[in-house]
Amino acid sequence: MPLSHMLQNAHEELVNIANECNKLSRQKYTEGDVTRLQERVQNVDKKYHEAVFDDRKDKSNPEDDPYEHPGQAQVADELEQVHSTLQSMLTGMEN
Repeated sequence: MPLSHMLQNAHEELVNIANECNKLSRQKYTEGDVTRLQERVQNVDKKYHEAVFDDRKDKSNPEDDPYEHPGQAQVADELEQVHSTLQSMLTGMEN
């Protein structure tokens, strides 16, 4: 099922960040490198949790849960995965 425009943008940004994480992990990186990526993820996360991605037609309908709309779970999973990857990268620096 196709993603809404806002969810598609979030998905693309998260894929881009994940790709950058992958490239960065193959070379020597600094805490600052990871922090910059974390800031980008936090921006997507903030928009997601502020319900910018609320694509309901009738926002007054309590039966219509925007988190059950197509693509919501995908973006939530991607957010969690990228957060986890970045945390692992920081933890790996400490060892």
